Order: sequence, then structure tokens, then C-alpha cells
Amino acid sequence: MTRSSIFLSVFLAAALVPAAVYPQTGDYRVGAGDALDFKFFYNPELNDSMQVRPDGKLSLPLIGDIVAAGHTVAEIEADLKDRYSKELARPDVNIAVKTFASQRVFVGGEVNRPATIPLLGDMTPQEAILDAGGAKRTAAMSKVILIRRGDNGQPVVQILDMTPPKQPANQFATLPRLQPFDVILLPETKIAKVD
Repeated sequence: MTRSSIFLSVFLAAALVPAAVYPQTGDYRVGAGDALDFKFFYNPELNDSMQVRPDGKLSLPLIGDIVAAGHTVAEIEADLKDRYSKELARPDVNIAVKTFASQRVFVGGEVNRPATIPLLGDMTPQEAILDAGGAKRTAAMSKVILIRRGDNGQPVVQILDMTPPKQPANQFATLPRLQPFDVILLPETKIAKVD
């Protein structure tokens, strides 16, 4: 049994979900390793710059630990305003993402160069596959697997049909956009397995 088939069998045990689970666009969600700048308009002594810890939390003066990873900047600002309202008369805060942690996706299986690809901006699955040297002739392009971490932390699996001749030219426009730490796996065709 090849590494690709072991990897595939592990993740196919997860439930397959419809494409609606994957938003096409959305606000950036803070991740571990991101550096954030905190600016308190009326309490500049609390201004600080800090990095999100590997556990996804930050330690802030007066309120202690908060969970930042997985939340948008607006959600964190609202949470801080609520928590600091018990400590400060005017808890207005602005947060800016100063530096982003290494955002990447993983491409494996029947590609020419399995790789970790930097996720810079809006990227589609086919762009990531091309960055990994393109698909091998033995790749089952009608069964490309996209694995993404779901809301509950469990892997969510979606099968993508990326066979160009069978679909209209705009087929790829409907594919989900990649998010940090997505895994794209190209399985072998049945003929390749027999060979």
C-alpha cells in the first residue's frame, strides 16, 4: 500500500460534505504565529504588539488570556471591548495584523512534486496543483480530494471534479478558494493501481 493510498483511506473515513461548507470569500481569520498590534484610543498605556501563541491565545493586561486564533479581527475587537468595559471607562481598541504567520497549503498524491505551497492571496486548487509541478498522467482528476479543518477541528473532505474536457470552460470558477492548511490530494486512477 502506497503512502498516497494510506493517506487517502484515513481521510475518506471523514464525512463528505457539500460544497456549501466551503465559503468562496471571507474575512481573514487570525492564526497562531500572527503578530497583532493593539491600539487603545483612550488608554495608550495598554498599546502593545504581540504574537498569537501556538495554542491560539494571547495574554493581555487586566483581562488575561483570550482566544484569538480562528477569529476575525472584528470579532476579537468586539470581545476585547466587552471584556475591557469592566475595567476601563472607554474601552475602544483597534487591532491590526502586523505580520502573518506562514500561510500554506499541502499538495500530494499524483503530482510531479508533492509540496507545501505558500498561500499568497486568492488561490484555487488548480493553481496549487500547477505549483506542485502539475498532475501526473496517473492522477484521477475527477476525484481530487480537498481536506480542510472544519469548525469543530475535525477534517472535512470534499471531492472535486477537475477534469477539463467534461466541463464548460468556467467550471473552475465554482471551485472553492483555498484556505490556510488545506490539503489537496490527487489519487491514482484505477488503471494506474492495476499497473
